[in-house]
Amino acid sequence: MVISKIKSAKTGKVQWVQVPEIGLVSFTQKRGLRRISLKIHPEKGVQLVYPSLVTTEQAQAFLISKKDWISKHLTKFSQKPPRVFEYGSEFKTRSFQLQLFQALTDKIRISLKHTRISVEVPLYLEASNPLVQTTVKTAIEEAYRIEARNFLPSRTSELAARHGFSFSGVQIRNSKTRWGSCSHKNGISLSLHLMRLPDHLIDYVILHELVHTRHKNHSIRFWTELERIRPAALTEDRELNQYKIGVY
Repeated sequence: MVISKIKSAKTGKVQWVQVPEIGLVSFTQKRGLRRISLKIHPEKGVQLVYPSLVTTEQAQAFLISKKDWISKHLTKFSQKPPRVFEYGSEFKTRSFQLQLFQALTDKIRISLKHTRISVEVPLYLEASNPLVQTTVKTAIEEAYRIEARNFLPSRTSELAARHGFSFSGVQIRNSKTRWGSCSHKNGISLSLHLMRLPDHLIDYVILHELVHTRHKNHSIRFWTELERIRPAALTEDRELNQYKIGVY
């Protein structure tokens, strides 16, 4: 089986490769890894990361050996395709508006200035190209990160002061599995994707994690205290489940 490289779809250390019966795959070689890692992301597609001691040919052979497994999972994702951003698509965060357009440039360029997310794409790339889609979503996530840093730490402090909680700090992460978490040292970690939620659900997540500074599990005591300060907690918890992290 011949694997053909896509010359126009290379960025940094990532090589995009067209694989028969699979499609575009991102290959990334990293130092310090002990084994090959293969992931399938609903938005970023098939991603293969391999150690520096592994050759590209060996990494490709590993990928082909997993073809049936990949096809099975790609079929699951294809049942609900991710959003595709077209040139001229309208998309807004709380503070930024997306501008995706083609220009006379040799590579994709991102700029976040004032209220605009500008993604400038070479004329030879279609909007549907996975590299373009991944870059757009990366730019949107950076906009969410800026908004999150400007809002979430101060909002956490406000809610903590109002309800008598103390915490050791707030970290903003690009978490796509949890909206928030609380460490054993009472450090609060919040996903930048919270900025996609309405204000009342953001407050619910923050208060949920603040209660975890006193109760580390979801015991009866935890829910009793959360409902005491947030009477609609159970309703908001169900509402939160309707949102998917990282889906635009």
